[in-house]
Amino acid sequence: MFDIVLWVFGSIGMTNIIVESDIGRAFKDLIKPYIWTFLMKGLNCYQCTGFWAGMFTTTLMYVFNEWDWHKLPLIFLGGCATSFFATFCAFYQTYLEANSMISD
Repeated sequence: MFDIVLWVFGSIGMTNIIVESDIGRAFKDLIKPYIWTFLMKGLNCYQCTGFWAGMFTTTLMYVFNEWDWHKLPLIFLGGCATSFFATFCAFYQTYLEANSMISD
């Protein structure tokens, strides 16, 4: 159970770091001249970045535990789940920020 909670929060945190943080912005500014525009749009999108962050963290989780080729679809599903969770958390955070501004 701890592994799943750590995977969820780690994947969402990785997504948030890439999309919103100063560290992510510095990295994106560094690679911007070298990659295509649609890839940069993907790095600014919670759904896109969440998918790849989920694929990465799920792969790490399975490679360091017990790797089996039958777990390959689970890596894809991990990317899809993180994409959903990261987008949901971004919307919820925006909702909370807007609510706090309205209630002031």
